[in-house]
Amino acid sequence: MTTDLVRIRQIIEQSIDLLQLDLRGAIVLTELGSGNFLFTPVIASMAGAEKVYAWTKDSAYGNGKDLVNDVRKIQREWKLKENISFAINERPLHHVEEADIITNLGFIRPIDGQLIDRMKPSAVIPYMCEAWELRVGDVDIHKCKEKNIPVAGTWENHPSVGVFDYCGALAVKLIMEAGYEIRDNGVLIISPDHFGEVAQRDLQAMNARVILKKDWNITQKDLEKIDLIYFADYSAREEALLSDEFIGLLESKGIGIVHLCGGLDTDRLIKRGIKAYPAKKGYPKRMSQTLAYLGPTPIIRLHAAGLKVAELLRKGQEHDLVQKL
Repeated sequence: MTTDLVRIRQIIEQSIDLLQLDLRGAIVLTELGSGNFLFTPVIASMAGAEKVYAWTKDSAYGNGKDLVNDVRKIQREWKLKENISFAINERPLHHVEEADIITNLGFIRPIDGQLIDRMKPSAVIPYMCEAWELRVGDVDIHKCKEKNIPVAGTWENHPSVGVFDYCGALAVKLIMEAGYEIRDNGVLIISPDHFGEVAQRDLQAMNARVILKKDWNITQKDLEKIDLIYFADYSAREEALLSDEFIGLLESKGIGIVHLCGGLDTDRLIKRGIKAYPAKKGYPKRMSQTLAYLGPTPIIRLHAAGLKVAELLRKGQEHDLVQKL
C-alpha cells in the first residue's frame, strides 16, 4: 500500500472519529468521482452504512470503469466490507428508491422531480457545502418541501470540521502558481462573501499588502498599489465593470487576475495580454479549483461532515453543523 493511501485511510478514520459519524443501518447513494472524490463512498462504508450505491461515469476527469476498479482495490487492500455497488454511465432508479441518504454530489445531480418522486418518505438529502452556496438546479428544493424530504447544508467551519478556512490556502496556492511571490505583493481581492475574508487573512499573514473590495468599483489609486487582482465573488454572473478601458489599464500596469469563482471571461483577458489564471472560463457559483486541489484532507472532512448532516437529519436531531434549507 502506498504512503498516500495509508495517510488517506488515517484521514478518513480521524474524520469519522472526530464527527462520531455513524451510518449503521443506512443505505447511501452518492457519487464515485476522480482524484480525492474517489473516497466518498468509502467514507460511507467505513462509517457503517449497510449498503452504498456509487454512481460514476466516463468524463474528462476519468474513466468510470477505472474508478470502480480503484475503489475495489482499496476495499481489498484495506480489508473493508464489500458493500459498495456501482453504476457506470447510468442512473438506476431502484437505487434512489432504496436509499435513506442521497448526496447532491456531481454524478448524482440534478436531484430533480423525477428522482424526488422515487425517494422513500424517510429519505434525506445532505447538501455537501454551506447553505448560502446553494445553486439553482442542483436540488429541487420546492419539490423536496412538497414531499417533506429534509435538505440541509453543512457548516464547513464547524469546530469539528474547519474546512472553509482551507480556501485561504487555496488562494495562496493559485496565486503562487500564477507566478506571484505574495510577500510584498499588492493584492486586490474582489469578493463580497467569505471567500474573500479567508483569502485576506492568509495573504496578510504572508506579508502581502491586501485591499478587500466587494465589487469592481476600483479606482486609479487602487491600481497604483497592486500587482494582481484575486477574484472570488461566488455569485457574480459577469465582470460587468471590466470595460475595454479598464482592461487597457491592467495591461499597461502589468496587473494580472487570479480567479477562484464567479463569472470571468478569461479568453477575452488573455487575448489582450492580461495574465489570467487558471486559464479557463470562470462561472457563477463554480470554483475554478475545488478544495480537493489542495490534497485529500479538506474534501474528506467536508464529505464526512455532509454525511454527518444526513445522519442528524435522519435522527431528527438539532445540531449547529446542520444548515436547514
